[in-house]
Amino acid sequence: MKFKKNNKAYKFFLDARIYYATALIGIFTWVPMNYVRGKRQTFDGYDWILNSYNFHNYKINFVYLGIEFLVITILFFLFKKK
Repeated sequence: MKFKKNNKAYKFFLDARIYYATALIGIFTWVPMNYVRGKRQTFDGYDWILNSYNFHNYKINFVYLGIEFLVITILFFLFKKK
């Protein structure tokens, strides 16, 4: 199905803020997790934010989360219309 250029749905999908908000919700829902054993931490992958509070051996990796946030923000400013 093709969208007409004056259609509201077409303009909705062209708005970069929608993609930015979706990406932020995604990175703050599925966060990078570290497995902590004593003083040693290893990157374990991505998991729900709620699991970081349920399991005591898993902690949120804030460095990766910050890098993801910066990359998404930079892409938003590069692709938004002026």
